[in-house]
Amino acid sequence: PAGPTGEIFFFREVNDGPEEIEVWDDPGHVLYGEGDYWAWHRWEGFTALCYHNAAEGRYHTNRIETTRTDLFTYRGIRVGDTRAKVLEAYPELYDTEYWGYEGDYLWYCVNEMGLGAGLIFYFENDAVSKIELNNMFN
Repeated sequence: PAGPTGEIFFFREVNDGPEEIEVWDDPGHVLYGEGDYWAWHRWEGFTALCYHNAAEGRYHTNRIETTRTDLFTYRGIRVGDTRAKVLEAYPELYDTEYWGYEGDYLWYCVNEMGLGAGLIFYFENDAVSKIELNNMFN
């Protein structure tokens, strides 16, 4: 139940480990208001990049990444699954470049330009090593 524009309350409730928060000072990511900031929220095997809006006192998630095997996509894919299983579940995957990303990956989005929510599957030895859900809109 996590994805772009939402918050990550659920993970705080189910994770036994501590949360690390690192403010991200990247000039490539726009700030929309005074006191706003980007921050990485990290737990063991799960990371979320969030935009914190000072005026609203809220944040929204821009990207989540997991290497955990107990989390899975809507179509049931999780870390450790084979490339063949991923392709069976997502026959519409793209094997082209996704916004300058590097490595062995396949990605899915509702359009081939990659605008909006993008689901990226990273592979090592033809097995999923990481799953990322990214929003290409700030």
